[in-house]
Amino acid sequence: MPILPLPSDDHYEKNIHMKKIRQNIIALSLLATLASCGNFLDINNNPNAPAVTVPDPVLAGALVETARSMTQDVSPFAAPWAGYWSFSGTYSSAGAVGENYKLQNANYQNVWNNTYLNLSNYNLVEKAGATKGYEYYKGIAMIMKAYDFHTLVDCYNDIPYSKALLGFQNLNPTYDDGASVYTDLIAKLGEAVAVIKAAQAVTTTKVVPPTADVMFKGNMDQWIHLANTMRLKLLVRLSQKGSAADIAAAITDITTNGAASDGNLFLGAGEDAQINPGYQKANGLQNPLWEFSGLGVGNDVGGRDYFRDSDYSLQFFKNNNDARLDYIFRLPGKDPGTTLASLNLSTWSNTAAYTVGTLVLYNNGGSTKVYKCIKAYTGVGAAQTTPDLDATDWTFGYFAIPWGTPPTTNLVSGVTSGFGSGVMGGPGSPVTFLSAAESMFLQAEATQRGWLTASTAQTLFQNGIKESFRLLGVPNYATAAAAYYSNGKTNCDWTASANKIQAIIVQKWAANHTIDNMEAYSDWRRTGYPNDLPNSLDPLRVGPGTPPVRLLYPQTEYNVNAGAVSGYTIDIFNSKIFWMP
Repeated sequence: MPILPLPSDDHYEKNIHMKKIRQNIIALSLLATLASCGNFLDINNNPNAPAVTVPDPVLAGALVETARSMTQDVSPFAAPWAGYWSFSGTYSSAGAVGENYKLQNANYQNVWNNTYLNLSNYNLVEKAGATKGYEYYKGIAMIMKAYDFHTLVDCYNDIPYSKALLGFQNLNPTYDDGASVYTDLIAKLGEAVAVIKAAQAVTTTKVVPPTADVMFKGNMDQWIHLANTMRLKLLVRLSQKGSAADIAAAITDITTNGAASDGNLFLGAGEDAQINPGYQKANGLQNPLWEFSGLGVGNDVGGRDYFRDSDYSLQFFKNNNDARLDYIFRLPGKDPGTTLASLNLSTWSNTAAYTVGTLVLYNNGGSTKVYKCIKAYTGVGAAQTTPDLDATDWTFGYFAIPWGTPPTTNLVSGVTSGFGSGVMGGPGSPVTFLSAAESMFLQAEATQRGWLTASTAQTLFQNGIKESFRLLGVPNYATAAAAYYSNGKTNCDWTASANKIQAIIVQKWAANHTIDNMEAYSDWRRTGYPNDLPNSLDPLRVGPGTPPVRLLYPQTEYNVNAGAVSGYTIDIFNSKIFWMP
């Protein structure tokens, strides 16, 4: 099979239906009506249109854009650099800056451009929320603005913040230091909770309809849980460099003033924050990860096989006998969305005959795994009690790509593992914005550090694993998870793990695979865990071998706001985000 040319850098940002306009020009109109354009993924701002007075379509469109940006703007660098993804051997590695680290200012600049543009949409919703009775909209917008701004800090450190989103009042905003932005965002999330709780006490507050709130369908208690969980996430991010007194004060404010009317503080069991406006198999309406790495509406691949699973992550799940493996990874040669159960594989028998390419199930090491016949097997009777697992007759069914390996014919998409049904289910699947599993691991780390006391770190750690098994669709997930976190292995079994923080971060990394790639990349930069991520094998690689710790400021910013950005000299390997040790 020939090696195809590398898609242009726009491949990382394909199917982005947004104009790259200045981040501080407020979008005066967004999705005049979701039905009229027939495409809730197309956020086309028209600065000449009249202002939207009812914020419903703007809020819906902004949430959908957040889901798209997480998947198509952020994941193309965050997932490989977190050890999750590799690049398919089907494509040439020439110019693959993600793995050779020769970043230019134009690389990944849609993170900046599209995030600021969508911040303008959330800003519009927040302003509409100043109208009496629309306070729920204000609270939601404040929460989502905090997400967008902290994502920008996590990518760039210093950013326009206090002078941003002012429209024509300030076309060239100066930069705020990342630490100051974080301090204000933590406070803003607390204010958002207060706004929502105050509005809940007033019967005239307009309920946000499910067509506008495509995350929680108008359930404001869940928005409070999300805000508190996000606030905890930012505080945990400060664990290495933040003020202990400031962290303690913020934790006290959460536990004292943050409870929703249901009495809960954080996203709990089964309470995943997921965005779904009604994704479906239709042009412009598919789940953004499916559109990016699954199939087109006509079941075409069309370059969507560019990203594959990494060998590093495959070996982690394989070596720990992790039942999640079959839901995070897809068997080579199988279509996106294929489940292991749908294949109806037989269990290996020592008396059966098998042809090359046959897949079978075999319980090896306490869990059932898939093996592939690589040499015609006639069956040897009862004398052989296990398959020949030394790669003479059988090999492991899944196959992934070592990070940065130059493209070869044995690493093309057709023979390597893509994303499994647990993380990329289909065109109608929701996008998980923040999972219950991640919430549990955030609470586990905060508890292990002595910040929270309502539960034990061990219970929260184990609940995080259980919630991950549930979200991915593992059958009998509670039982399977309990067997896993009792396996006696370091970083899986709480008792067997001497370094509790490492165990929490490693299992959080496992739970976030292809779900919240940015969180895993940030955890690695913050804690160094996982501490065995492989260096890129790209022969053109620059730097120390480990991934960059940040992005370069975008070329668009140098083009239109040079006075503010030109004072920065950025080294992608050494210019750290402020919260990094």
